[in-house]
Order: sequence, then structure tokens, then C-alpha cells
Amino acid sequence: MQVTSKEEIFKPYLCLFSGSKVVCLDNRFCVVSCEGSLLESGECVLKSVRETVPEPLGIVMDTTLYKNEHFYCLRLHPIKNGIGETIAYIGEILDSGSVRGMMERTEGPSDILPLYNAVEMNSAAIWKHAANLRYGMVKAKDYTRLTEVLGIETAMSNLSSVCENAFNYAEMLYRTQRETVVDAGELCENLAKRCNAALAKCGRRIEALIDPGSLYIYADSRRAVVALVNAVQNALLYSPKETEPILTVCYRESRGRKFVEIRVVNESSMFSSKDFSGSVDVNFSYQRMGYGIPIIKRFVQVSGGWFDMTEENGRVTVTISLPAAHYGSGAELPLRKPSAAQYDTGIPDFTEIMMREVVQFFGESAESAE
Repeated sequence: MQVTSKEEIFKPYLCLFSGSKVVCLDNRFCVVSCEGSLLESGECVLKSVRETVPEPLGIVMDTTLYKNEHFYCLRLHPIKNGIGETIAYIGEILDSGSVRGMMERTEGPSDILPLYNAVEMNSAAIWKHAANLRYGMVKAKDYTRLTEVLGIETAMSNLSSVCENAFNYAEMLYRTQRETVVDAGELCENLAKRCNAALAKCGRRIEALIDPGSLYIYADSRRAVVALVNAVQNALLYSPKETEPILTVCYRESRGRKFVEIRVVNESSMFSSKDFSGSVDVNFSYQRMGYGIPIIKRFVQVSGGWFDMTEENGRVTVTISLPAAHYGSGAELPLRKPSAAQYDTGIPDFTEIMMREVVQFFGESAESAE
């Protein structure tokens, strides 16, 4: 009887996992080979998984692998011989990045949306009560606890921006077809004016350069505002205070197709906690959650465009290219009314909150304080 080598056992199956990190295991779950250095040869993976794995394992099983202070999904695939006995295993190692694409194509994100809605609705209730309390204290000229009340309102506005960014990112995973014809030039011009009005307190502003004429795109205007506000806020947070990020909107043509190109350009500057050691505590938890760039990318994707971010000669350029629409032609995409998805809870406008956080980050200027 011919003995099959370990390499010959795994060879027919490895091509099925192209693009995935895999580990080959013998019938005792000991590592035969592993892509990368996560697992060592001869190591028994059962010592690192959180679930109880039956021996032998006859079906595919998802387990939780904990290595180097990180969690992974280790999907175990049994390899069987001609009489159905398990003789080895192939483990597919999945991290959060690799499973995100699968989650986005399921109903998984729908489980997230009610959570953010619940947090936001209760945040709105706290905001309302705090505002009423502040109004009553000012009216009675009782300022003894006013600082605490204002602190509650600030915390609620920060929490609101976190929840709304997370909500919009999760909601954008579904192509709900809510596109309408939007004048990107007018939208960006109005957005710049609103941002600059809020930024006046810290002496910062953005410069908007809009090509003349109508710059129509097919897009969900609410999603467009969320994506652009994130782009503008990133440009402000990661640029020196004395500089002005530039927002441009113009037509571009590529391979016979017309696009509306929106660019946000800023001088790059990475801050550390030492730069603001004397400032008030700033809670930019949404930055740590990393929703800004993913939201912009998701908006561009669902709008049929493309996203690019480059850094050259100390300048960061975020480019959003969206297919141009010909208003009134009826071509490309039928117009649809916005769906019933709502996110309006009475807390200050999303754009205002995001710009407030920039003001809080840099501090109010002496002129505005007066």
C-alpha cells in the first residue's frame, strides 16, 4: 500500500483558499505548515482556540483563535480519506478585515443599526433635559453648576457624531437606491459656507473653488453631506491652524465618460497629545473608530464613482470622482424619492457638531472670545 505524504494530502485543497491565510494541520491539530509566522510548525492549535473542538472533527467548524493578543476566526475544514475518515485539516485564518466583505453582503449590519438608533435617541433625551436645565439656570441667574451642564451638552454632541457616523457607515452598506439629481457645486458651496460660519470661533476656514455652471451628479444628498463633512473635518484636523484647506469641484472627462471631481486638499500635519497638553480634554473617539475614510469610500462606491487619497510634497489630496448626470435627460438612472430612513433626533445638526469638534480641538480664538 502506497503511503501518501503530508504535502500530497493538502495539495489538492490549497488552491481552494487562494487569497486566504491558511494553516495545514495533521489529524491531531498540530501545525504542518502555516502562511506567515502566526503559528509555529508542530504547535497544537487546540491550545489557542476558545471553543471545544471534537476529535476527530467531521464537519467544518468556526473557532476563535487567540494569538499575540489578537482574535482571529479559525475555520477548520476536515480532509477525509476514501472511507470517510478525517486524516488532516486545513484551517482558514480570518481577521476583521477579511470578514468585513462577507458581513457587508449579508444582513449583519442590520443588527447594528437599532443599537446606534437607541443610543442616539436616548442621547437626544439627555440633550433636551440638559438644555432645559441650562435655560432655567440662566433665567434664574444661577451659574453655580452651569459648567457641568455645558459639559453634559458637549459630551452628548460628541456622542451624537460618533453614533451618526457609525449609523451612516452601516446604513450605506445597503444599496437602497435613493439617488436623485444633485448639483454638486451648489451643495459644496453651501457646505463650505456653513462650515466657515461654525469655524469662525477658532479662526479657521476652508476655501471653496467651484467651476461655473451646473455640476450635476446622481447621489443621495444626505449621504453626500456626511461624506464631505468627514473629508473636510479630516483636512482641518490634520493641517496646521494657520492654513486653509481647499475644496474644489469641477468637470473631468475620462475614457469618454464625464465625471464631477470633488477634491479636498490640505497641508499635512500630524498632531500629538503634547501639542495640546494645556488644552481642555478633547474626545475624538470617532477618529479612533475610523469611520471617516470608510464612510467617504462607501459613499463613492454606492454612487458609482471612485476614491483616491494621495500625499505629495507635504499636501494630502482626497479625490472623489462621481459620474456626471445630465439633468432632465432621463438617462442613466430613473429618479427615486428618498426612502424612509431617518436620523433626526433634535441634537444639533451633524455639520455643526463636526465643526464644533474642530473648534474644540484648536481652541477658540481671542477675537471670538471677545
